Amino acid sequence: MPKSKPTNIIETIERECYVDLTADEVRVKGEELAHKDLEVMQREEALKAYAKEERAEIEGLVNALHKISEVVRQRRELRMVAVDIVDAGEGRVNEVRRDSGEVLRERAATDREKQMQLPKIGLTEPDATSALGE
Repeated sequence: MPKSKPTNIIETIERECYVDLTADEVRVKGEELAHKDLEVMQREEALKAYAKEERAEIEGLVNALHKISEVVRQRRELRMVAVDIVDAGEGRVNEVRRDSGEVLRERAATDREKQMQLPKIGLTEPDATSALGE
């Protein structure tokens, strides 16, 4: 459509219309395109890293869920319990649960345990007069 200069202009408004770009505008838009493309790639990589971290977190939660489920199914779990080492005579000891009295095992006493079973001999301190030779 040929450009003609209208007569009798009542009002001037703005409307969005296509405009041919200059060579400099094309160059600027190309740089903008490259920056946006780089930003998209960076965000995609960040999303992949985040998804990988979240998968690991979920895997840990699922493992914990399985462990708890197994405890509930078995109605028991391993815990630290106070165990008394009790002299069973003849160089043997029993390991006895303090909470239930259950004998966990009988075994040979260690050298340390045998030493602990020996009667304690109290050594008296020499009195001051004997130390002076009187």
